[in-house]
Amino acid sequence: MKQEHQIFKAIVEVSHQLDCDIARNICEKYELPMWENVEEAFRYVDYDDEDKPTYLQYGEDDEDATGFYVDCVHDEDEFHIISITQFEEHADDYNPQFKSVDDILTKLKELNNILNNK
Repeated sequence: MKQEHQIFKAIVEVSHQLDCDIARNICEKYELPMWENVEEAFRYVDYDDEDKPTYLQYGEDDEDATGFYVDCVHDEDEFHIISITQFEEHADDYNPQFKSVDDILTKLKELNNILNNK
């Protein structure tokens, strides 16, 4: 797993369950690691405290609780706060979803050019 990828250092503020559902769909689409208990991982928690916003984040606690989940963050300064759109862009960069053979060939040509120009 590419733990150094920027997606693992990013957090996305979520305001309600719909945001959590969108985040879950992105994680599933791009096959990102998620808590084993997916329903619990993406359940919105309202802390009724403006000082504790709720975020989509990545964490490694144990075998069952490693991956993306939704909860509060104790130290926001450790993370890069991004929008859900930026999160999806990072997810696509981490695990691109190709829609056709042409998409794959284009990406291979792009990678070939990068390798040849080094």
